[in-house]
Amino acid sequence: MGPLVGLEGVEHSGETGAATISLRFEEAIMSGPVRLSPRRPHKIAGLLLNDVRPVAGEGLSAAIPSASGGLAI
Repeated sequence: MGPLVGLEGVEHSGETGAATISLRFEEAIMSGPVRLSPRRPHKIAGLLLNDVRPVAGEGLSAAIPSASGGLAI
């Protein structure tokens, strides 16, 4: 999967404090249900990333040029 790139999206599930979250990694997007505690400070009470979708050819390494004189990793 590679390193975490960022938050891909959040969709409210209809219940208070519940949603589906999608996280973008270098080579995959992982998503699943997340639930927040009903009490302040509303910490994450549950998280299950149970859907993994590969991101073919769109990873960070594909987006950064490594030609002579360019940036290389």
